[in-house]
Amino acid sequence: MNGRVDRLGRALVTVSLRSSDTTASHDVEVWIDTGFNGDLVLPQQQIDDLG
Repeated sequence: MNGRVDRLGRALVTVSLRSSDTTASHDVEVWIDTGFNGDLVLPQQQIDDLG
């Protein structure tokens, strides 16, 4: 896995998401949170784009 650190010190990586195995994937840059609680949070527009 490759990523980058932004100017605020956040670890960022790109992941591919799709709503099912028959839909197109969408690359999303995500912030790796060291306090991860098991949930993926996306803006509503990105959820809508996934279908």
